[in-house]
Amino acid sequence: MGEKERIILKPVKEEHVKELERFYPAPVARILVIRGVKNKKEAEAFLNPSLSFLRSPFLFREMEYAVERVIRGIERKERILVWGDEDVDGITSAVLLYRTLLDLGAVVDVYIPDRRKEGFGLSKKGIDKAKEKNITLIITVDSGVTSVEEIKYAKELGIDVIITDHHEGIEPSGAYATVDPKVEPYPFPHLAGVGVSFKFSWALVERRMKVNLEQWMGIRREFLMYVAIGTLSDRVPLVDENRIFYVEGLKVPEEELSPPLKIIKERELQNALPILQSGKEGMLLRFLLSTKKEEAATLFEEMRKKSEAWWEEARQAFNRICRTIEEQGYVVYLRDLPYEFIGYCASRAKEMFRYPAIVMTKKGDRVVGECRAPRDFDAFSLLQENEKLLLTYGGHRPACGFSIKEENLGEFIKRARAKIKEWTPKETLEVDAEIRLEEVDERFLELIEKLEPHGEGNPRPLFLSSCEIERADDGTYLKKGNVRLKIRGGWIPPGADRCDPLVFRIEGREAIIKECMWEL
Repeated sequence: MGEKERIILKPVKEEHVKELERFYPAPVARILVIRGVKNKKEAEAFLNPSLSFLRSPFLFREMEYAVERVIRGIERKERILVWGDEDVDGITSAVLLYRTLLDLGAVVDVYIPDRRKEGFGLSKKGIDKAKEKNITLIITVDSGVTSVEEIKYAKELGIDVIITDHHEGIEPSGAYATVDPKVEPYPFPHLAGVGVSFKFSWALVERRMKVNLEQWMGIRREFLMYVAIGTLSDRVPLVDENRIFYVEGLKVPEEELSPPLKIIKERELQNALPILQSGKEGMLLRFLLSTKKEEAATLFEEMRKKSEAWWEEARQAFNRICRTIEEQGYVVYLRDLPYEFIGYCASRAKEMFRYPAIVMTKKGDRVVGECRAPRDFDAFSLLQENEKLLLTYGGHRPACGFSIKEENLGEFIKRARAKIKEWTPKETLEVDAEIRLEEVDERFLELIEKLEPHGEGNPRPLFLSSCEIERADDGTYLKKGNVRLKIRGGWIPPGADRCDPLVFRIEGREAIIKECMWEL
């Protein structure tokens, strides 16, 4: 395959591109459509994100039922339990809803199950604990949509269950109400668990307190920081409503933040996130709920030390995985691999080998596993196809987890390896837009800057072009006509005076070369 044939434009709906070309340069129109934008209004929301562009929480089909049940529980002084999940998205989701319910006068507690002991989602062990505490309503966040048997068990004990989740699910689950953008026709299916938690909290406040979003944010603007943290941690696409949540969360002034959120803002979220991810066994929950500066600082330092130790152990675990992949392929079972590293190892293996990876270990009386996959491989469907072999499973197309009895492991490994073997990885380099360098004027550069912040689902766009090379005393430039972009980084062969094709990113006023073919 030649260099030019290997580089392809990302597919788009051309009718949407033509619509946006009425308002924006053609390359910018393509970039926006690739990120899910279909019209001028959505383009404005993407380029100038603000809370005014958020959709009503009552677009969720069962939101009214869920809100009515919670408000009735508050008025009757029922004991309510917020059931979270142990990752950062799950804990920020739980803290946000818990604090909202406290504001609304609820008798409420929060529970973060230990995945190592209770698995994914609801568990009968946790439900029994809730019954002992006279809980009559459980609200899940970031979990529960596949917990059909556990929901049935809770109902038998007289406990209603409301599911708020963002994972692929089973419908009907038997819950009193389900709020999940992936099991109903909500306009944007890619919310993080904390995004769903925010929507649910917003709906509760609107109905119970008779205030709108702007009024609520006037007194609880810091809640947006929880949404930004959980959204970034769960690696959902930073487009549409996720982009609004992330941008608005980062904008919350420090004086409006609680002590733990101030620490995160001071450290910058991207740098603090790996430390927050080490806050297991209730430490992150205690940190986020702490109200004193000294207590928050102490807990953050403890998490930082745990994070350093965790990363060193994770590196050693991944080295073992790499050796095993060479022997066993991309479906790996290491009986003694520590449970907390299997997700990390699966992610690293996927990134390094660019193949779907499944990493499993023994935990108690069962085997647990994590799947990570490139975007064009559906790992969740692989689990669905083999659900009769599994005890539990949940997640998304590119990232999911499961548990299985050891006697079913051999058959599952055989089927999973066969499925991965059928998959053919793409050998092409996809670019966002083809441009002529002379199109890169001041307005174009301003629009490209407005695409920030970048992240999952919104990477820095890649451009395809051809141009001349100009050397000057202060550096080397891409040149076409009167337009010059300084090249940052990369190696340029001596004597090269042109590149065609050229694939590059634009950062500020500089070009970062991804791939090119030099003409000498």
